[in-house]
Amino acid sequence: MASAVNSDVVCRSNFMKLHNVYYQAVPTFLRDVFCEMWKSINGSEWEGDKDNGKKLSGLKALQPIFKNGKLQKKKVESGNCRLWDLSLLIDIFIALKSENPNTILPSFDNSAFTKNNLEWLKSTRNILAHASSTEMDQAQFQPLWDKSV
Repeated sequence: MASAVNSDVVCRSNFMKLHNVYYQAVPTFLRDVFCEMWKSINGSEWEGDKDNGKKLSGLKALQPIFKNGKLQKKKVESGNCRLWDLSLLIDIFIALKSENPNTILPSFDNSAFTKNNLEWLKSTRNILAHASSTEMDQAQFQPLWDKSV
């Protein structure tokens, strides 16, 4: 009995570790990277205001995202990047990189911000978001954890 209880605790702990990474740490980190990317592209700080939000929402590469999501466009137009979830942040990164492919982020490992890596983050976040349970056994957890940290 104790082994089954311990296994349940481990499975819930596994899920929560990944959840914390993908819902707190990664979005916070990507918001910082976004601000640096914005400055690198535009030569000015991201002010988090509606003027910057409108400018960003006007990017041609973001328009397909807004086609089905008026809420996404409102979030971007607000300029408040703390409202942007991981999926939206990743869509913004991909759009910015597609329109500014030579952008260099001096404070970060630029090789980490490839479209494939960003889409993998989004895919992993979607696994967590649509999970039927808040438990994840070690076989599911470990490969995701190893690539995430």
